Amino acid sequence: MPNLISQEQFRSLAESVEILKAPNDFFGKYAFARVETFATSTVDFDVYEQSRKVLPYVSRKVEGPNVDKQGFRTNTVTPPYLKPKFSVTPRDLETRLAGKQLYVDGGANLSAEFQEYLARRIYDELEVLVRRTIAAQQAQAATLGKVTALNEAGGVEYEVDYQRDATLLPDGGAQDAANIAAFTADPSALFLNAADAINKLAGMRANVHVVLGADVRDAFRAHAKVQGAISRDWSDRGRLGFTPDNSGANWLGVIDGINYWHVPDWYVNPTTGVLTPVVANKHALVFAEGAGAMYYGGLELFDNRVGARALDTYEQDKDPKGQVIQLHSAPLAVTTVRNGFNYLKVIA
Repeated sequence: MPNLISQEQFRSLAESVEILKAPNDFFGKYAFARVETFATSTVDFDVYEQSRKVLPYVSRKVEGPNVDKQGFRTNTVTPPYLKPKFSVTPRDLETRLAGKQLYVDGGANLSAEFQEYLARRIYDELEVLVRRTIAAQQAQAATLGKVTALNEAGGVEYEVDYQRDATLLPDGGAQDAANIAAFTADPSALFLNAADAINKLAGMRANVHVVLGADVRDAFRAHAKVQGAISRDWSDRGRLGFTPDNSGANWLGVIDGINYWHVPDWYVNPTTGVLTPVVANKHALVFAEGAGAMYYGGLELFDNRVGARALDTYEQDKDPKGQVIQLHSAPLAVTTVRNGFNYLKVIA
């Protein structure tokens, strides 16, 4: 028997929206967990570039070398601004809260049902959409090494390119062919070498994670070398499983100290408009935990400009009159360690 919505039950979008998949927070948990908020509309961030210089030996009787500030470069960027909104009109309230009292205390306060209705709509329609946009930003920054923001007309407003080393991105040529051959021979060895490349170029000393595209996941798990790494004779190297993580990703196992994941989430590509997996088929992403951060610009509408999100409301001048509620946010996913991510094509 289908679920029926009672006339006595207030009708929000929640009954429909709650069954939809919430925005995936895998990259927010493992790659972009650090959050910085700014009082200005622009954000300043340092992109770290590991220096491996050593000091020259000098005589005890001469002046030592001057040490220049090295290892990072500072950038100033205005993050893209998000401002989704919805309106609440008397007609809308009649439909959604049929038979319910909207005000209490002689009209001085909103009823509990009205407050719950507004809270659910704010979350369902505004917060979820902002979070999904942020998750898409994080996926772009992690895989492509840049963030593309579109304007209302669908054109590219601006693009922030973090200048990742070319060896850590697909090249459509010899580099891809070498990675495909290495994956065919021994996937676990390929990803171990990819992790070493991150350490060499970025100097990261952190847990390493590998996110596999759907077809790469299947080929990886079935590969004889991977099966050998988790067999009884090689049990000290690792194990495979299938454990859902509270971020919405699936943990596939660990081999040689590297965690393997599949993230079953998609976003609409900002330039092509195509629904795209966070890690595309035939590809894999290797990254060092904590190699990115979320930066939030100040929200210009408010005296206290600091904050990742802020609600605003104003009167809608229409017939019937209503109230517009909007959520402000100015997020930017930054790969602060620009070479802390390695995106590879591994299947032809």
